[in-house]
Amino acid sequence: MDLLSMQADKNAPKLIKRNFLGEEINLIEFHPAYEKLLNHAVDSKMFAIKWEDDLRARFAGEIHKLGFASGFLYAQAEMVIYCPLCMTDGAARLIDGYCEEEDRGRLIPRIATLNPDELFTGAMFLTEKSVGSDVGANLVTASHEKDKNYRLNGEKRFCSNANIIFVLARTAEVPQGTKGLSLFLVEKSLPDGSSNYKNIVRLKDKLGVRSMASAEIILTDTIGKRVGEKGEGFK
Repeated sequence: MDLLSMQADKNAPKLIKRNFLGEEINLIEFHPAYEKLLNHAVDSKMFAIKWEDDLRARFAGEIHKLGFASGFLYAQAEMVIYCPLCMTDGAARLIDGYCEEEDRGRLIPRIATLNPDELFTGAMFLTEKSVGSDVGANLVTASHEKDKNYRLNGEKRFCSNANIIFVLARTAEVPQGTKGLSLFLVEKSLPDGSSNYKNIVRLKDKLGVRSMASAEIILTDTIGKRVGEKGEGFK
């Protein structure tokens, strides 16, 4: 993995805003070394041991030791990609503990998979341009659409490229503070297969962790499904 890690670091991901027809596609393109490193993560079973039902039952009480032991070894060669891998594990924990059974049955197998082509990675969109680490001052809004679906609007920063995203956004009831923030599951694609719109403004030109894509993203009527109760997103 050492050589792949160096190759990925020297060949940072690229943002392709439009295709040759001028259509906006917001595609992030990774070097093949990055994809091979993801394959190694899947092959290590760091996710499968924690989230595949049979393995979880077989190794109950040991899954965190086993999963993070694999991650510790992986990170000796590639620490950058282990960051989004840990976020993927965190996303799995949220899905398992707080999402509806339909979402759990659909998404957890894509994290626990042993087929790299099927892997869904996870991310959390928390930080915003005007507030930094003061999450309680976040401005991104969530407007109720139907059932638990909302439309999210506003800008998020330090956004990793992922299929499964958890976003903090403010519902109208509480205008300030973390008690006004709810948590939303945002997926890359909508149920009909169309793209769930997110405008990727740019990828950050970073001093380190260069092989991972960190973006500034504007959510524009992006569909998010509320997870848990309103106002309890930060908790």
